[in-house]
Amino acid sequence: MIKRFFTAIACVFLFAAALAGSALASSSQRSIAVGGTYLTGGAGSTAYARINEHGYVVTGGEYINENNYDVSWDGSTLTLKNATIDGSIKQASGISFLNGSFTIELIGDNKVIGVSGTAGGSSPGIGVWNGGLTITGDGSLDVTGGGIEGTYTVNRSHGIYARDNIDINSGTITATGGAVAQGSDFSYPISYGICSWNGSVNISGGHVTANGGTSEDHSYGIFADEDVIVTGGKVTANGGKSNSDSHGIRADSVNVRGGTVNANGGVTTGSSCGIYAGSVDVSDGFVNANINSIATRGNSYGIYATGTVSASGGTIFADGATVKGEGSDSCVFSASGISITKGDITANGGSAGGDSYGISTSGGVTISERGNVTASGGLAGGISCGIYSGGDVEIDASYGQVTATGG
Repeated sequence: MIKRFFTAIACVFLFAAALAGSALASSSQRSIAVGGTYLTGGAGSTAYARINEHGYVVTGGEYINENNYDVSWDGSTLTLKNATIDGSIKQASGISFLNGSFTIELIGDNKVIGVSGTAGGSSPGIGVWNGGLTITGDGSLDVTGGGIEGTYTVNRSHGIYARDNIDINSGTITATGGAVAQGSDFSYPISYGICSWNGSVNISGGHVTANGGTSEDHSYGIFADEDVIVTGGKVTANGGKSNSDSHGIRADSVNVRGGTVNANGGVTTGSSCGIYAGSVDVSDGFVNANINSIATRGNSYGIYATGTVSASGGTIFADGATVKGEGSDSCVFSASGISITKGDITANGGSAGGDSYGISTSGGVTISERGNVTASGGLAGGISCGIYSGGDVEIDASYGQVTATGG
C-alpha cells in the first residue's frame, strides 16, 4: 500500500449535498447526482434526463424518455449520450455517487466538469466515494476536476476519483486534474488525472489520457494505491507542473501485459518520473517512459521502482529528462533489482548536474535469454555510465545483445 499523506478525503462544499441526496434512494433503488440533479433508478425503473440550453440537467416532461435523453440511470449504469455536464452551474461535482459501484456507458461525445472553489476540499469531475467505477462504450469522455484553493487541510482535484477499482474497457477517455493551490501549511495539494484511492486502475481497451494538473505540491497522471494493470488499448499518463513530485503513473505496482503505455513526469523542483512504483513488470506491449525529456531542477527517472523492475517481453523505451542544479540526477531505470529475460530495452540518461545513468540499481542486474538492452549515460557533472549496479551484473543473453556506454 502506498503511504498516504492524510487519512481521509474530505470535501466540505461537495459532500453536504451529496449526503442529502443519498437519502432519496430506497433499498431497491439508488440515486446519483449528475450536475447537481439527482436521478433515482433501479430494477424496472430508469430515470432519463436532458440538458437544457442553460446547462441544467432536467427530468420529467413527456418529451424526456427512452427515445429522447442525454443521460439515463437504471440504478447501476449511467449512460451518457452526447452530454455536457457542468458541475459549476449548481456548485457540485460533475457526477457524484455515494452508494457503491456503478458503470458509465459512453455514447457519442461527452464532457464532464467539476466545480472550482476557494473553500478548499476535494473536487472531482467524477467522484465515486464508496465503490468502484467501470467505463464502457464506444463514445468519448472528456472529464476535468475543479480548481481548488483555500485554507482547508485537504486540497485535491481529480478528473476521475474512485475509492475502489477503476476499470476502463473501451472508449476514448481524457481525464484532467484541476489546478490546486497551497491553502495552508498542511493542505498537501495534489492534482490527479485518474485516482483509485484504495484499489487498482485496470485498462483493457480504448484510448486513455490522464493528466495531472498544476499543483503546489504533487501532480499525478494516474494514481493507484494498489496496481495499474494494462492489458490492451493505448494509455498516456502525464504529470503536471508541481513544486514537489510529478509522475505520469504512481502505484504500488505497474504491470503491462499488452497495449501501449506512454508515461511522462512533469516539470518540478522535486522528482519527475514517468513511472514511480513499488515494482514494474512488463511482459508484452510497448512502454515509453519520460520520452518528452522535459527540464526539471530535481531528479528525473524514466522508471523508478522501490522494489524490482522485470521485463519478460515487449518493448521499453525510456529517457531521463535534462535536470539542472548541482546534485540533480537523471536516470532511466532505478530499482533494487532488475531482471530482463526478453524484450527490447532502450534506456538513455539525460544531462545532469549530478549523475546520469541509463540503468541504476542498488541490487543486481540480470540480462538473459533474448534480452536486447541499450543503456547510456548522459552528459553529467558527476558519474555517467550506461549500467550502474550495487550488486552483480549477470549477462547471458544467448540470442540478445547488450550495449552500455557512458556520457
